[in-house]
Amino acid sequence: PHRSKAYKITQAILKESGQYNFDPIFVAAVIKTESSYNHLALGGVGEIGLMQIRPETAAWIAKKYSIPFQGPSDLKDPAQNIRIGV
Repeated sequence: PHRSKAYKITQAILKESGQYNFDPIFVAAVIKTESSYNHLALGGVGEIGLMQIRPETAAWIAKKYSIPFQGPSDLKDPAQNIRIGV
């Protein structure tokens, strides 16, 4: 059901895992475990998106690493979610 986002997700996994020296298979496994590749997944305590990141955690990471972050809706974007999660 999330096939339309597959290319964007794959490109983000490869880019971000390469930038931070993570095995892309590991990043893909985290996404599979956390959200089953549902970029709109919502967790029980406020986690959002592919990597199930809480908005307050995302804001902290974004500030620390100078990543643009406009708020919780950014976490529904696959590339942004992976960028912050990795």
